[in-house]
Order: sequence, then structure tokens, then C-alpha cells
Amino acid sequence: MVDVEKLLCDTIEKLNFNIYVQGSLNEEEIEEKEFCTYWLEQIEEQHKDNTAVMARWLFDFNFYSTNLNYGSTFDYLVQELKKVGFVPVGRGGSVVSDNKRFKGRSVQIRYKEIY
Repeated sequence: MVDVEKLLCDTIEKLNFNIYVQGSLNEEEIEEKEFCTYWLEQIEEQHKDNTAVMARWLFDFNFYSTNLNYGSTFDYLVQELKKVGFVPVGRGGSVVSDNKRFKGRSVQIRYKEIY
């Protein structure tokens, strides 16, 4: 079995971006100018003959930046996630930050894990 959550984090960290579980940071902790967060929405299993054969993972993936031209970096990160098997659901949209220094984009991403 693939540790899908680890795959997501490792992929982003290899690109030199920090990634955190959504909601795990407080405003005073944020020192970097760009970072990512994620939230695992659900894992849906598919069964055949009462045996789980596949899981579909659904994450919210968020990118925050102090740079107003953050869109190309967000697109780059999504493209890199696609290379390891994640599939974005649409093009994403804006995401709010508790810290006014940051603007953000968010997209849901799926991953199909075959057992």
C-alpha cells in the first residue's frame, strides 16, 4: 500500500516548500513567504467480493504566498503533483488566509490507490 499522505508531503518538500496540515499553524509561527497546506477530505474504498480493492483519496491542497504573482508557482506545484499520480479536480480557486500578508489558491486533488 502507498502512504498517500506521505507521498503528497514528500513531493512538495522535494520542491523546497514546507507543507502543513491545514489549521495546524498559528499566525505567529509563519516565517516563510510561501508554504502549502493540505486537508484529507475523505478516503473512499471500492470493494469486490467483500474485499477492498481500491481507495480514492481526496485532499484539499492550498498554496499561500506573500507574492501577488503566486499563480504560476501554484500551477507548477499542481503539475508536479500530477507527475506522481495526483489528479486535480478543476483549476482551483482562491483561499482565505487568517494572516493578511498571504494570498492563496486551493484545489482539490484525488489519488487512486490500487491494493
